[in-house]
Amino acid sequence: MDFYTILEEEFEGYAYCPYVEITDDGYKEGVISIDWLNKHFGMFNSATDMIAKCNEYNMSHTVLYFEWLVEQEKLTM
Repeated sequence: MDFYTILEEEFEGYAYCPYVEITDDGYKEGVISIDWLNKHFGMFNSATDMIAKCNEYNMSHTVLYFEWLVEQEKLTM
């Protein structure tokens, strides 16, 4: 999967992410590197596989992001 084909760039190489950082008030919005997504998750075709990899490495923010992308109909489970 090439995340450049499914995400809209906020600025060159970065896409919106509602789960960049956790604060006392909840999650802080920001951007995520599309190149980073491609490098670590581009080999997968489903959010299920991406989430499984995240769970191996305790990447809870990224799990939330992939679940959000499913809700946005950018990814499928």
